[in-house]
Amino acid sequence: MTVIGLAAAPAPVQGKIQSWSEAGLEELEKGLYDQAINSFTRALEINPANWQAYNNRGLVYGIKGELDLAIQDYGRAIEINPDFVDGYTNRGAAWFYKGNWAKALADCSKAMSLDSNAIWAQNQLAWILATCPKEDYRNGKKALELAKRAISAEDNLLFYDTLAAAYAELGDFRRAVASQEEAIKRLKLQDSVSQDTLNAYNDRLNRYRAGLPWRIGTIQKVEGPLQPVAVSMNTSRSPRVTSDRAVDPIQASPLPVPATNQAVPAPAQSETRPQQVAAKPQPQPARVKSAKKTPAASTAPRGYSIQAGAFLSFANAGKQEAFLKSKGYAARTHVINSASGRVWHLVLIGDYPTQTAAKSAAGDLTARENIATAIFPMDLK
Repeated sequence: MTVIGLAAAPAPVQGKIQSWSEAGLEELEKGLYDQAINSFTRALEINPANWQAYNNRGLVYGIKGELDLAIQDYGRAIEINPDFVDGYTNRGAAWFYKGNWAKALADCSKAMSLDSNAIWAQNQLAWILATCPKEDYRNGKKALELAKRAISAEDNLLFYDTLAAAYAELGDFRRAVASQEEAIKRLKLQDSVSQDTLNAYNDRLNRYRAGLPWRIGTIQKVEGPLQPVAVSMNTSRSPRVTSDRAVDPIQASPLPVPATNQAVPAPAQSETRPQQVAAKPQPQPARVKSAKKTPAASTAPRGYSIQAGAFLSFANAGKQEAFLKSKGYAARTHVINSASGRVWHLVLIGDYPTQTAAKSAAGDLTARENIATAIFPMDLK
């Protein structure tokens, strides 16, 4: 894309705008986020109608975890250019990781209505429909259709990752595993791939092999440069940078970790002491959709959940989840990144509107199953 709003400006002014925009893109690629924000801001001071600069500054804010500012900048870009497809796609991604599923779907659907062939909008919408934690917003069949369309238009490893999530949502784990393995194979061919990114892809692969779909969860804000995290940090969902030169999505920084004011609870069970799992191993069950036994989850909006295990190992969390499911509980694994940068796999049971209700149910669970528990605050948005 080319920068608009410059034709009427004198040549020296055009040069200054272009210079600051180019500087911002270079700083973005180098991970110099504060400098990039300053450069895009300087470009906007010269020309407030530069919607590309708003979009790209929004991207940087998102990488820094400042989702509200990112959404605000994407909105300004859209106000200036109402037909800006990537602006809607980017804002939809930001809404998604902020936990506002309705607005995320609305923006990505708007992007698709503007250009039904926009492959990044297709990919983003497919990812939401396949991985949203709220069942009402998921649509595996539509996700698969969109993911296949994106791949048919561009043979991109990032789209295979989304395709795998769509197959898993439909319960076709054989194809989900095959698609994820293809994504990982292509990922390893890239010149520079962080170990965190590779771990995120492998975590999804392991979950599909266990016969479980992928779900986005609430992630805690981490310190320092943001890296892909298993639950939601995925470069296939990277917002699109707009400029007159392409930026390879795999090199662009991933979506940010949504900031919350809630602390990560202390692990309820040690990684080295999976008590029940060691005593009574269970085979990994097929996909379970609903609770079969108390403690009964409230039908009210999610507020708190019972934490019945915390593991650094995905495999150990899977064993604990399988054990609890064999006992009739609707257990699930929820992945977070702690402030120290470690990825924890939390085994959770139930959704409760208040902390009091969750504590009561947790006490019953501890008494019945002799399991150490903690209360985990879920995102209410």
